[in-house]
Amino acid sequence: MKIYQKGTFAWEEKEAVTLPINELIARYNSGYAGCYLDTEEYDKFTDLSRATGGYSEVEAAAQAFGWADAFAGQLVIPFVHVMEQFPGAWPGPAQGRGDCVSHSDKNAKLGTMVGDVVANSPDEVSGHLEAFPDIESLAVKNGAFSTEAVYWYRNHGGDGWFCGAAANISMSKCGGVIRKNYPELGIDLTKYSASIAGKWGRTEPPPEVTKVLNRNLIRTAARASTFEASRDALGQGRFLSTCGGEGFSNTRDANGVSRRSGTWAHAMAEIGADDREDTKKLYGGPLVLVLNSWAVWNNGPRDIRDSAKYVPADKKDLWIKLDIVNPQTGNIMIPKGAFWSRWSDWKQRERLVYAGFNGWKRQKIENWGLSLWG
Repeated sequence: MKIYQKGTFAWEEKEAVTLPINELIARYNSGYAGCYLDTEEYDKFTDLSRATGGYSEVEAAAQAFGWADAFAGQLVIPFVHVMEQFPGAWPGPAQGRGDCVSHSDKNAKLGTMVGDVVANSPDEVSGHLEAFPDIESLAVKNGAFSTEAVYWYRNHGGDGWFCGAAANISMSKCGGVIRKNYPELGIDLTKYSASIAGKWGRTEPPPEVTKVLNRNLIRTAARASTFEASRDALGQGRFLSTCGGEGFSNTRDANGVSRRSGTWAHAMAEIGADDREDTKKLYGGPLVLVLNSWAVWNNGPRDIRDSAKYVPADKKDLWIKLDIVNPQTGNIMIPKGAFWSRWSDWKQRERLVYAGFNGWKRQKIENWGLSLWG
């Protein structure tokens, strides 16, 4: 059963057109629901996450595998690895319809894939180290991974979806789909297209399409009910897709923090955490870093307070060039379009950790077409 947050309503079903960002934001502000709760998919996620990884809650996995509280009191910013490896992928293009769930899902997948590779840990099955897939520059600037592909499985013809449902599809039918031309399908996914996102929905793609899209499934996922769980998951290089009803200001404060403002039935990815003691004193608690899917929709400083000391000396010049480091202050900067949220403003959301294309333990990644190191 679909449950819409009070004051929100279903996105109307009509032929897809690409909405300009100001009109898109106005629709979210007026109550159009880019996300909702689907109780059947919620239960399915619980069952599927247990079946694929053994845990439906990240807290239990963290205890079992020994990384609970591994990042307590720290600044956790794994997004830097994505910005370094795939410059311009974040924030990527603005969504052009109510498909925010697929963007949040894609960003969690991309971050998690990067985390898998930079972990530099041998595959438990093959013994190889994994490398990054080769993605052309235009595709990277369009987000590196496709959002349209997973959205084809939303099971209705309108817009809006449930983060748990997208995760279910990502574990079973449509994994990380690299942005490129797929001539065997007659579909070019190199650039984001709101129209192509509507190609299927009321009906699923045919089996021959699913056969191509399911090559790189998310191995497993689990809910994160606490700040500590998501902080430690992010420290492990595992990113989050989230759904909720919180709106935020389009202006960041001096430290990149945005205040709660209004209501959006909206999905956004979680890509960092700040659990430093002085941050908690300053804001009354820890912060989470949020990546929106509206491109450069907000303004204000992007510097991470007191972060210059974390910049590796041998990477400083490169990170300045890649817009990761502010050349004036030396601080690391959050991506354009992102913002910090107080945990107290964020904690009610449905928050799903994508454990990786490898699962909680390292397993073999299939079909990336990667060069593997022995």
